[in-house]
Amino acid sequence: MFTGRKRQQKVYRHHTGYPGGLKEYSFKDVLEKDPERILIDAVMGMLPKNSLRKQMIKQNLVIYREPFHKYGNILPQFTEYIPGDINDDLGFNNLTAENSII
Repeated sequence: MFTGRKRQQKVYRHHTGYPGGLKEYSFKDVLEKDPERILIDAVMGMLPKNSLRKQMIKQNLVIYREPFHKYGNILPQFTEYIPGDINDDLGFNNLTAENSII
């Protein structure tokens, strides 16, 4: 869940290694193409910036796309209601330059 205007302003970047190879993708594009990347990039930002970071992600981060995982007897199953996006409730996702507060 994002707060503020991050859904409109967040940009994911990577460089291919070639001159002029900076690639930029908006949050909307990444959400449609590869939604797991959002979580992986967030966790990678919290890890130490060294050569073991990618290995730590591959070994320790498990992402389930389904609402429930199949390891119910080993891991806890979170069945509580997931709250909706507070920005939708307050009407902040539809802000444009004409009707913005600031």
